[in-house]
Amino acid sequence: MNRTQFIVICSIMLIGSQAWNELEILNKRLPDAILIGAKKSGTRALLTFISMHPNVSAANPEIHYFDKYYHLGIDWYRSQMPFASQNQIVIEKTPKYLVDPKVAQRVYNMNKNVKLIVILRNPISRAISEFVQTQWKQKRNIFDVEAQAKRFTRMLYQNRRGNSTIRKNWSVIRNGIYVKHIKNWLKYFPLKSFVFINGDNLVSNPHQEMKKLQEFLNLKPIISERNFVITKQKKGFPCIRIRAGSERIKCLNDQKGRPHPKINPSVIQDLNNFYRPFNKEFFALINQNPFW
Repeated sequence: MNRTQFIVICSIMLIGSQAWNELEILNKRLPDAILIGAKKSGTRALLTFISMHPNVSAANPEIHYFDKYYHLGIDWYRSQMPFASQNQIVIEKTPKYLVDPKVAQRVYNMNKNVKLIVILRNPISRAISEFVQTQWKQKRNIFDVEAQAKRFTRMLYQNRRGNSTIRKNWSVIRNGIYVKHIKNWLKYFPLKSFVFINGDNLVSNPHQEMKKLQEFLNLKPIISERNFVITKQKKGFPCIRIRAGSERIKCLNDQKGRPHPKINPSVIQDLNNFYRPFNKEFFALINQNPFW
């Protein structure tokens, strides 16, 4: 073997060793951060956007470990996580976690230092969006927004004889009483464990909310205004460039932007009156200015 051959062989062995070491640090581990909700507030968009960060590895789809599959055990949960390197943050998203009263303690028992991501919309818009999603799943009045509006109004009130009392136990409404759900989580986690993202602003000014999220996760602020683009095809929803300045973009799926019913203004006013005290208490609790 001559000197040149020896150097080539050593180089191959060195490269192979380095590659193997890189593979060794890729593993499946429990999440460092969990996107816990709220449903129909932009959880999918937020996860899609933050997944573009090179130091994030996100689980997909929703795992539902802490609410549905807890009996399968922590090793099963770990097996559902993506492979990640040591310099990546692992994130999973299940919006049901926010409103399920048993989840907070289970998450705490797993990791009391986990970071908790909460994205919220105006609860009225959120309620209508969840109602529309339900109608689509049931294949009921999918394109008849007038029929949807009538059905939403019928289901909203305690009875159908003109009583204007809101059915607060209807899940579509109850899920938007954010203060109730966050109070339960605050029994186990301090306020510093949470970041609260404005779901309405994520649509109009996504870079602002991504800056907040990257800071919370201690990530280099790579995702900026330059990463986002609005396309006519996505009905106002922002798409994200794979890299700033790149022509390649990633958009939300075609289910986004479903037709929504136009609810009678008097019904909207009833909902405003219903949610107002809950909203006020919520923003005082988290010590932030109102999002809406």
